[in-house]
Amino acid sequence: MDVLNQEYVDNEDYLRIAGGASPPKLKHLDDGSGNAVWTEWLPGEGGMIGPRPEYIPAGKKLVRFGSFRDGAARDEASGPQYFGRATASGAWWLEWSAYKTIEQYADQIEESVTFAIRLVCAVPKEWGDLSYVVQGTTRSPLMAYAGHGRPARWGKGVIDPLARGKPRIEQLYIPGLSDPDLNKKAIIVHSHGALDPRVAFKGARRRAEQEAAMRQRISQR
Repeated sequence: MDVLNQEYVDNEDYLRIAGGASPPKLKHLDDGSGNAVWTEWLPGEGGMIGPRPEYIPAGKKLVRFGSFRDGAARDEASGPQYFGRATASGAWWLEWSAYKTIEQYADQIEESVTFAIRLVCAVPKEWGDLSYVVQGTTRSPLMAYAGHGRPARWGKGVIDPLARGKPRIEQLYIPGLSDPDLNKKAIIVHSHGALDPRVAFKGARRRAEQEAAMRQRISQR
């Protein structure tokens, strides 16, 4: 049975991207000719381990964390609704059950949910500040690639989504959502909002709790 994003699923390039490969780029030759050639697909970082096709029925609840940069770089009107739709145009999503599992993990390690997202989904700060979140429901059946995340470098260390103690959640890569017409038919955005990017780092939750306690003590004086 065909799905809304079938033509994108049939394009094997998206399978490569879901697996973390770096797409070809135009590289200018150093011979003074001004000519350029396309590079080859190269192994990259991130992505999934052995991404597999997964059918997503209509009515599936999904969550995506993105960035204001998803929309700010475009020369279009801004505003809350615009940023919500811009974030929803990204390919990387979580099923609602996976998101709730990450919430529980955040409570377990006493960190913010967005920092837990970094740890469980392998999202270095260079890839996104996690400053925007959207929650939506699929309007039409879609096909995605699903799988456990691959390790990614962050500074001098590595984020390993499958490290001991972390929940084993799968991410979804849904190709085609960057097409505005397809996106409107694919996802109903129910809620969206900005997040403070400072909380997506280690210790932010504890600092916020300490500041709240301090404000409460001052207000009671």
